[in-house]
Amino acid sequence: MTAPGRTAQASAPAVGVGRSSDRPTVPGSVTLGRSPRRRRRIETAYLYLLPAALLLGFVFLYPTLQSIWLAFQKNKGINDPGTFNGVDNFVKLWNDPLFWKITGQTFLWTIGVVGITTVLAYLLAIVLVQRFRGRAIFRTIVILPAATSLAFSAVVWGFAFQPENLVNHTLAGFGPAKGGIAWLANVPQAWVALIFVGVCVSVPLTGVMLAAAMRSVPRDLYEAASIDGASRVAQTVRITLPLTRTMLLITTLANFVVCFNSFPIIFVMTGGGPVNRTDILATWLYQKGFQLLDFGMASTLAVVVLCALLALSLAYVHLLIHRTKVG
Repeated sequence: MTAPGRTAQASAPAVGVGRSSDRPTVPGSVTLGRSPRRRRRIETAYLYLLPAALLLGFVFLYPTLQSIWLAFQKNKGINDPGTFNGVDNFVKLWNDPLFWKITGQTFLWTIGVVGITTVLAYLLAIVLVQRFRGRAIFRTIVILPAATSLAFSAVVWGFAFQPENLVNHTLAGFGPAKGGIAWLANVPQAWVALIFVGVCVSVPLTGVMLAAAMRSVPRDLYEAASIDGASRVAQTVRITLPLTRTMLLITTLANFVVCFNSFPIIFVMTGGGPVNRTDILATWLYQKGFQLLDFGMASTLAVVVLCALLALSLAYVHLLIHRTKVG
């Protein structure tokens, strides 16, 4: 009779001890106990980020705000304090036929370079992921153009496209360049040369990025497709392309933004000539601001380019997210 009672009495303190020992482990108390330490860590992280944020603000944010302010002024030089003229600069730019002509040339240049780059870079990426002898040396040679500056590449290619130099000598054996083609002096040939150089400097890095995405595709999928009798082309279309679509869209957007604002290649090789016929918005902006010293119109043009790129980028990102969800 006493054993059960003693057992009950002995078990009662155990339950009480268990309940009292459980109190410090309540989730709310744990969160409250760690919140000061967590807060200090967050504050320390922000302190470490503060110098970089101040530098980025000084380098990017301040010039952007200054350009937006100058876009609403009539300013003709460094010593000109400028006068506020509202949206007159935007109206003048809208009514300028040269603006629309150069805008069309900008899209011609950008779509030409990005379109050809995307196709060639994807083919290059397929080659880079293959296993063959000398693959490391081939990859090194492929990435070398991406390691040089755009200005240096433009100088070298501009020299090569001179009538008496490398390109015409190379084509002379095929017939059409026996008399020497003035690549950079005539408009159709100039655009061919510029787009060719833009593709040459864009393909290597894009191809390496796409190859990295291709290497992340599980090999089991290709083995299963091979067992089912799928050819290499079918495997690329049905497996590689869908699974690397996100990286393909990202690289396309990055190349579009870079080419739209690409200044060195056109400025070094043609300077926008002859008579603005190879200008894009970036080179025309330079002429407005630093050659004609029309800071107001140059800033207006910069704001228009910023808004256009922002709108296109947001639309493209929305498409990217939608395609990713659908995929």
